[in-house]
Amino acid sequence: MRYFYPLRRYCRTLLLLALLSFAVGVSAQVVDWPLWENFRRHAIQSDGRVIERRANDRTTSEAQAYALFFALVANDRGQFERLLSWTQNNLANGDLRKQQPAWLWGPDMASRWRVLDANPAADADFWLAYTLLQAGRLWQVPDYITIGRALLQQIQTSQQVELPGFGMTVLPGRHGFVLDKSRLRINPSYLMPQQLRAFAQADPTGPWQAMADSLPTLIRRASPAGFVPDWIVYHADKGWVTDPATGPIGSYDAIRVYLWLGMMDEGDPARAALLTATSGMRRALHTSQDTLETINTVTGAARGKTPAGFTAALLPYLWTLQQSQALERLYQQVQATQQKAFFSAQSLYYDQVLALFSLGFMEHRFRFDAQGALLPAWASASGRPG
Repeated sequence: MRYFYPLRRYCRTLLLLALLSFAVGVSAQVVDWPLWENFRRHAIQSDGRVIERRANDRTTSEAQAYALFFALVANDRGQFERLLSWTQNNLANGDLRKQQPAWLWGPDMASRWRVLDANPAADADFWLAYTLLQAGRLWQVPDYITIGRALLQQIQTSQQVELPGFGMTVLPGRHGFVLDKSRLRINPSYLMPQQLRAFAQADPTGPWQAMADSLPTLIRRASPAGFVPDWIVYHADKGWVTDPATGPIGSYDAIRVYLWLGMMDEGDPARAALLTATSGMRRALHTSQDTLETINTVTGAARGKTPAGFTAALLPYLWTLQQSQALERLYQQVQATQQKAFFSAQSLYYDQVLALFSLGFMEHRFRFDAQGALLPAWASASGRPG
């Protein structure tokens, strides 16, 4: 089903422009993407550092990785190079081939700007590796592919673990996620199915295909009521159990799982099972009064007014589920709040990031194929969802 919604005419225009650019050979131009332009202007320094202004002007490896992905979608090679250079020089001791980036950089107690926590973050490193592999392919830069593969090897060496009775996965960080000899803490939102598919193509001998194949089981067992938790613990004897530190809560981390699933290609063999495993959210979107900020993933009870970024993040999920009424309702909410939430200097970093992913997808700026490859509109006439 191709659902008619208010962006349809705009999206057709974007697709036509992409086709014309491809036809006349001008795809080297930076894409006109207002939301990216605003993010670049207000959140990225001239040297390529992404600043979280509501968090003491800190920088995270996650923010750098996300920005690199959006720069690739926008065909913004200059910004891409600045972001990569800052990340490598300040978070990875000058060489991402040899060192995973530290997750946190900012001012210390003496107001010196430096790495504050050297522990690598798997979600950021996955996004860095994925984006470098895709940039190398799309822009024909072999060095990017080399760095991307080196990062994958480092993640595999330092964070890969085997869960007894389940299979391979990756710890969220190198340190702090092994609770004891029987328990490990996992974040489901760090495992994006599209990335795992792409990693399996780039590194066939790695654990990535097995991880992609087991992801539906992980999400189903971690989400007994159809709601994904932010964090989940694997117990060697009991399987997946509630995280004792966070409880059965799905919120700012879990929202990304629904976003990733909404952007999956129809040809991905895990798509149907993953959507079924998250059926609680689908039902909640029909009945809730926009209070989904924090969900008890066991009872389904929800509270807290849904932030603007959450609302936007659910659009691809609803589009994929063909839930037209809920999609229309949430899209109208996005329209009513987007200027303040996404386009101002005071916009929250995370709201903007979720919007760049979700609205970029809904505006036909990119999609992922069944093998996880990125298809930006500037590089392919098929860069539209569906």
